[in-house]
Amino acid sequence: MPDAKLTVWAAGNQFFAMTRVIHDFQALHPGLTVGLVTLPPGLLLKAIQAHGWSFGDATLTLDSDVFASFGVQGLRDVEKISSCIICMHNALELMVAKGNPKRVGGLHDLTRGPARDAAQPADRGHHVVLRQTDPSAGGPVDRPVPGSDCSDCDSAGHVHFTSVHHREIPAGMTGGRVVSGWSAHRDAGSDRGRRASGGRCVPPGQDAADQVEYAAGPLEDSPHAAAAAAFIDFLGSRPGQDAYAAYGFLPATEDERTPRPLPAN
Repeated sequence: MPDAKLTVWAAGNQFFAMTRVIHDFQALHPGLTVGLVTLPPGLLLKAIQAHGWSFGDATLTLDSDVFASFGVQGLRDVEKISSCIICMHNALELMVAKGNPKRVGGLHDLTRGPARDAAQPADRGHHVVLRQTDPSAGGPVDRPVPGSDCSDCDSAGHVHFTSVHHREIPAGMTGGRVVSGWSAHRDAGSDRGRRASGGRCVPPGQDAADQVEYAAGPLEDSPHAAAAAAFIDFLGSRPGQDAYAAYGFLPATEDERTPRPLPAN
């Protein structure tokens, strides 16, 4: 990877599509070598700030040219990105175990004791918080809010956190440890997700697809600025959108795909 002519670090939810995305980009830029890392964005952010990676006693000095993360806020945290695009959307899915033993039929059922054997993503930036229509009245939950801060989630009864990533949820269902769990649309619809789960239960209009967005931007100190700019252009182009769509991701609008200054907090 230190010899690559473009280095891309992308939030792990994009793992499924990145071989297609990178190869389609390389087809338009023959001979351009690309180094790729897909991990939870918090780990990538630490590596950007540390200029590389440490493995035991070994250290690899490495900088990224492009960072693709969950939402614009993930790019702001880098402090080395001044422009970005929204390159795609995803949707939340509530997977249920085969046979749906707790009879989960929607978001409101997650407040019932027997249905709360649920799994949540471990990364604090990716918790799903269920908002009530009128919290003061104790009304039923009406929509999920991804990426919300959840200061007391660890103590919530029957809510279990994945060790690294929500791709572990299908394995939890296969092992009988999880009866429902939040996942991304693409993960829930993967071969592994279909084998493990008994279906997906999110009422129409409550999958938060308008909120679950992925942003990408070039780092200002990129050693391969021209290649980084070309890759961002590709992500916003029709071939780039088609590469993601082939793996179940949802398209960004033309306006979202237009490069713009990174908005302030």
